[in-house]
Amino acid sequence: MYVKFYKLPEWRQEVNLETWHKGVAKLFYLRDFILSDTEGNAMIKATTSWLIIDLNTRRLVRNNELASNPEKCTKEDAIAEPAGKVVLPVDIEPELVRKHPVTWSEIDTNGHVNNVKYVVWAIDAVKLEDIKERQMKELLINYDAEVMPGDVVKISRVRQETEEGIVYYITGKVSDKQNFAVKMIF
Repeated sequence: MYVKFYKLPEWRQEVNLETWHKGVAKLFYLRDFILSDTEGNAMIKATTSWLIIDLNTRRLVRNNELASNPEKCTKEDAIAEPAGKVVLPVDIEPELVRKHPVTWSEIDTNGHVNNVKYVVWAIDAVKLEDIKERQMKELLINYDAEVMPGDVVKISRVRQETEEGIVYYITGKVSDKQNFAVKMIF
């Protein structure tokens, strides 16, 4: 998922959310989103790439109806570039922020941690002063492997000051396997 933040909604502000399926790219099913104010000004744009898994085998499957019927898709892009790979800086050792035991309320109907929880965990790993003083500009997240009930996730971070702003790289690992990686720019 790749999200660009232009302006955050205000408390009780009326907004519009549009979303559409925009086709298939290799194994990924693409869906874009735009959150706008009532005048049509984009506030947040996102592009997402999804995999479909068989819930019994936990293996990837293809939805041939979507893959073979591109006329059912909208080719418009909220963000033209697809959600890319989060690449951590190689010269900095990530700092362990905490170990998070997965709770029952974090599990979705597919039997794994709901994807929104990864974003919550990543935001919770950012230093409070950075969130209070700056607006998030971009968020890029890779979901690399399922997190299951009973897992304990080691959440680590790297913080860098760059020309783009303050950049955070957050990872979540179960045992030594990376389950997600996030890049946030403030």
